[in-house]
Amino acid sequence: MPDNRTVKNTFLLSVPDGTSKIFYPPPRNHANTPNPQAHLLLGVSPGSGGTLTTEVQITEGGAWRPIMSGNLAGAVAVATMDIMLFTPHALRFTAAATAATVEIAL
Repeated sequence: MPDNRTVKNTFLLSVPDGTSKIFYPPPRNHANTPNPQAHLLLGVSPGSGGTLTTEVQITEGGAWRPIMSGNLAGAVAVATMDIMLFTPHALRFTAAATAATVEIAL
């Protein structure tokens, strides 16, 4: 049976303790995404006893801004997920106390 999922791009990031990882979503066009305006699905899993913060950079060279509402707001201490209604220029994930894992689907 063919795979009919619409998610074409998935990414798995490991964020070591005390570091940040920046993710630049690939360009969204009709060649690699059925809907270029599709939402961005994020799943985060901080390590036991650790936290993970998520920030967005809306445009290239713009300020880093913390997620202000939803499941990814603040220092997240438990595994959770959320949907972004837009694709920012970049996302920055920072792990504290333990390593964390981030899953992204476009």
